[in-house]
Amino acid sequence: MSNSYPNARQLRGSVPGMPKGLCITALVIAILVFILFFVDMTVGYFGGQHAIAPFKGASLVIDIIFCVAAVILGLLAWTTFREQK
Repeated sequence: MSNSYPNARQLRGSVPGMPKGLCITALVIAILVFILFFVDMTVGYFGGQHAIAPFKGASLVIDIIFCVAAVILGLLAWTTFREQK
């Protein structure tokens, strides 16, 4: 009985640009999320203009958490992108 599933060596070269593309996509998403929540935090809370803030300054804690998460995602995507061949 032979196993019909391909192993990791057979799959490695099947999609050449996919890992780099996923890393770049993660970087773009991290940048967009950071910009969105940073603008909401700065304009909504520190600027005092709730009318033009994206989420109307709903929660400062959520803004900070999402900014930190976006930075972590960006760092992980960047280090993974640098490791790709």
